[in-house]
Amino acid sequence: MKLKELVEVNLSRVKIDVKLNEFLFGLAFYPWLIAWLFTSTFYKDLIHPYGIIRIWEYVGLFFLLLKFITGRSRVKSLIIIPIILLIGFIVSHDNGNASFVAYTLTLVYSSRDIHFRNLVRNTMICQIAVVGFVVGSSILGIIPNELTLTYSGGVIRSRYGLGFSYTSFTPNYFLSILLEYVYLKGEKYWTIKELLVCVLLNIVIYKYTDTRLTFIMAFVLLLIIFLRKIVSININFKFLKYLLTLIYPIMAFITYWLTVKFDSRNSLLSLINNLLSQRLRFGQEGLRRYPLRLFGTHVQWDTSANSYFYVDSSYINILISYGTIIFFLTLISYSIIMKKVIINRNKTLLIVLIFWSVRACIDPQLFLLWFNPFLFLIARTFLDEREGIGDDITYMRIE
Repeated sequence: MKLKELVEVNLSRVKIDVKLNEFLFGLAFYPWLIAWLFTSTFYKDLIHPYGIIRIWEYVGLFFLLLKFITGRSRVKSLIIIPIILLIGFIVSHDNGNASFVAYTLTLVYSSRDIHFRNLVRNTMICQIAVVGFVVGSSILGIIPNELTLTYSGGVIRSRYGLGFSYTSFTPNYFLSILLEYVYLKGEKYWTIKELLVCVLLNIVIYKYTDTRLTFIMAFVLLLIIFLRKIVSININFKFLKYLLTLIYPIMAFITYWLTVKFDSRNSLLSLINNLLSQRLRFGQEGLRRYPLRLFGTHVQWDTSANSYFYVDSSYINILISYGTIIFFLTLISYSIIMKKVIINRNKTLLIVLIFWSVRACIDPQLFLLWFNPFLFLIARTFLDEREGIGDDITYMRIE
């Protein structure tokens, strides 16, 4: 057989393997993803998404096992997979708030040979479809559009749920979609029309939900995207590279320190707490009630208006609910990812990940795949730098 024919045969085999891997992974992930997207909506009593999730995790494991058998796995995989499954199972066992952790870790590791751009794009499409369907249903009166009155900092706020069980879900999904769209656009400049549409959506969502911090983050992100046309981003400074590499541990430490040190008698900390809608107070209460453990603690969160108790910060939430092992594995993995992104000068992905590091201080979605498909990047920390990631894209050059 000639060399050219041999190369063509090998390339065709690779394409078939990639398509089969993508297909099996898609069967395991996307139905599970869509079910989770419905859990926070008023459709949950009609379609029972939690029941679908429980069933699909077993079905999905079968597809992932087929993917593992038909794929090309190294000896390292045979060692890492049992460890990941064991940690995930221990964390998820008898812990309602972390029941998805085992399956999440399995999905993340199984995604290491899946084209990352496809994961982000398909996740974004699912988010847009479900959120658009839910919001539209609430406007048409098919499902409730609950009005909630909340009191914070001496101000009464009128907030609509837009078909979701809590008012912050719509703006948080919007911010996730916006970050994903920023990544998918890459280094391409945005048109004025794209910016205006996103700005108007941000304003309209804020008007109905009055979710201030998410509105500010989305506005700042859009402002940075606009300024990229005028100002170039320079990350050549050595100190800045170190700072950005460790941005996740740094933000986690700042959040933990402020939470632990919070004292209502301290005027500065009290001001920060009010600006963060009582996040420091609830975080401190969570750490007081539930001592840190290696594999997390089952926490009974309460989102009712009269007895509200929920820890919004991803860093504190992960520490309490999933335990210190998952917490440090997450921070270490993201630090490795940041280092690779900086080395490869992927500025768009860098911006997105910086925003997620800040967002994790105030919102609980860092470890939730239905909000954050960039969690799949953790799988890339298991790859060698010389390995490609789908479609002949070199390591971390996934624009």
